[in-house]
Order: sequence, then C-alpha cells, then structure tokens
Amino acid sequence: MAFFKRILVQPYMRALDKHPIITKMFTVSTLMATGDVIAQKVEERKQAKEGQLYTYDPKRTMRFAAVGFFYSGPALHAWFKVLERFFPGSSPSTLVKKIVVDQFI
Repeated sequence: MAFFKRILVQPYMRALDKHPIITKMFTVSTLMATGDVIAQKVEERKQAKEGQLYTYDPKRTMRFAAVGFFYSGPALHAWFKVLERFFPGSSPSTLVKKIVVDQFI
C-alpha cells in the first residue's frame, strides 16, 4: 500500500495542490474515456450474443474525453468550490450535507 501511495497518490495530490483545475480536467477526461471504453465492451458482448457485429468507436471515446476535459472537469471544479463555500469543512455532518445537496441539485 505504501508503494501505491508513494507512486500514485502523493504525486496526484501534489498536482491537485499546484494545478487543481488542469489536474481535475485530466482526471475527469480519463474517467469518462475509460467509462466509455467499458460501456462499448459491454455493448460489444451484448451484440455478440445476439449474433450482431459491433465495432469499437474510438471517435466516440475521444468525444467523451473532450467533454470531460473541456466541460465536466472545469464545471465540477467550480461546483465543488460552491459547495465548499456554503458548507465549509470536512466533518461527517458537513460531508453528508454536501452529498445531499450535490445529489439533489
């Protein structure tokens, strides 16, 4: 676990401290692209069972990555800043409030 923390977590946390928006843009972009690849693999398997051919669409994955990078990453950064302004801190009750507001707005 110490290796994982030293190699991945600490550099990521330093990047968040130094360049929060760009780090979040890359993070969201990577997560959205990865999610799309997984979704396409699921669709491929589903269609293969039905005897249909499915071709992976890399342009679709790139579109997801672009939306994550240029829209979702910056928007989520701003949104969590707003939540922090209204609910400062990280106590358990504050975290619950942030989660509730985030999920219902």
